[in-house]
Amino acid sequence: MTKRIQGIWPQWLEAFEELGSRVNLHGRRRKKILVYMAGMGEHKFFLDGAFMGGPLGELAQWCDLISALYILGHELVISFMKEEVPRFLVVPTSDGCARQKMDDEVDLIFTDIMGVLIISIHSGQDYSRHKCKFRVLDSFGTDAEFNYKRYKGEIPGGRSPWGDLDLHLAQFMTMYPHSPDNSFLGFAVPRKSRENVVHSNDRMAALVYGKDPEFWKGHADYIDTVKRYFNEVHATLGRASEKQREFGVPEYVINHGIINITSLVNLLQTSKVFVGLGQPFEGPAALEALANGCFFLNPKYIPPLDRTNAGFFAGKPLNRKITSQNPYAEVFVGEPFVQTVNINNLTEVEEALREIISTKEEPHLPYEFTHVGMLERVNAYVENQDFCKPTNWPPLSELRTLVGGEGESCIATCLRKQLICEPKFFVSLNVEEAFESSGFECKSTFFHESILAPSINTTDSICVLQTQPMLFSCRAALPGVVRICPCRSYRKEQVALCETC
Repeated sequence: MTKRIQGIWPQWLEAFEELGSRVNLHGRRRKKILVYMAGMGEHKFFLDGAFMGGPLGELAQWCDLISALYILGHELVISFMKEEVPRFLVVPTSDGCARQKMDDEVDLIFTDIMGVLIISIHSGQDYSRHKCKFRVLDSFGTDAEFNYKRYKGEIPGGRSPWGDLDLHLAQFMTMYPHSPDNSFLGFAVPRKSRENVVHSNDRMAALVYGKDPEFWKGHADYIDTVKRYFNEVHATLGRASEKQREFGVPEYVINHGIINITSLVNLLQTSKVFVGLGQPFEGPAALEALANGCFFLNPKYIPPLDRTNAGFFAGKPLNRKITSQNPYAEVFVGEPFVQTVNINNLTEVEEALREIISTKEEPHLPYEFTHVGMLERVNAYVENQDFCKPTNWPPLSELRTLVGGEGESCIATCLRKQLICEPKFFVSLNVEEAFESSGFECKSTFFHESILAPSINTTDSICVLQTQPMLFSCRAALPGVVRICPCRSYRKEQVALCETC
């Protein structure tokens, strides 16, 4: 983490200067913010595996969050272990009552699901005072039916051990903009100076996305196909060479081992294509490749993966279907820079490789994943998001009400009009008048705990309004149900912020 922060600190300085030229960063109150990386402290494999091919996405996101908060001028308290957390958060009063006055108050608590669980267990009656201050780093996201502890509806695959937190869904902060129900925190993609960079059309090397030899198992023919189109095939594999042979890593692969971010950027900028193997899921590396002039060969999942057919997602608190190794790159970047293919169909792979070689344009990194894009977003969240009291952010003037198609989610409904679903506005539509103004004739209206409300059932014209605000969901959809959807504008390549935010 230190290596990443130090290695790309100049890019944060440049981002602060650029943002300051457009946004007034003066006059803000300096906030005291706890950054509690409990999962790293409780599960040491995250740290132990950092130089052996273990998961680095969460570490990268924590690094970038810390950098952004610090350069914005806030006071940070950083801890991995419960013993390092301010005492008032984890030591309840002796009489069992909540404190009337909190000493050493913190304004915000950035943590993970493990951190929420630890603080909730150890803080006693004070927990109710801390709960609204949580911002929970949650890579894959949390859906409403998993978050609300008393939800009685059927959930494919059952409940999740990481759910039942009863937080506001926007308190969960994700790696990618998976769902507008959660807040998109993201990460910042490091880039080398564009001076003296090798033009992508002059590169004839491939870099394989797979630090763990196990990811290579069964893909020898796929890698051989790539090798026929490129002079060299490189890798950044961890673990011992005998493991590499065991899982079928070809002899011709040039392995650089686990390298720091600066060396990785250098390697990406001399490679033409970044070759996905299907794992790890939704990591940051694909965007790092695109940012440094690499095309991305993105493995398609047939059928899409979810918590019912993929063990990795079985326990996660989401019902999302994952269509490829990096769905964001597939949808929001797309061809020709991202080629999403069935890697078991070598004819399809060869067609994608030929298109990559013939494409003259340079790959593009979306603004929201640049350092200045993340800094702008983090600043907006810290200054405007508040789950302890009502706010007018995003402003209600942004509300655009749309009627969905039958069986359609509000995410899809809003996107059809180049808008995004804004869950905060659901409460404004959760009234009987909304049905009348949307052209519905309700046979009867029920108040119910439903992830589909407000909505109408097309078979019996029964309308449903929400009784539990924690169950408002942009993602939910069901055949035979038409939803009333709250939409808003969004900035190009900065989906978290509206045009007037």
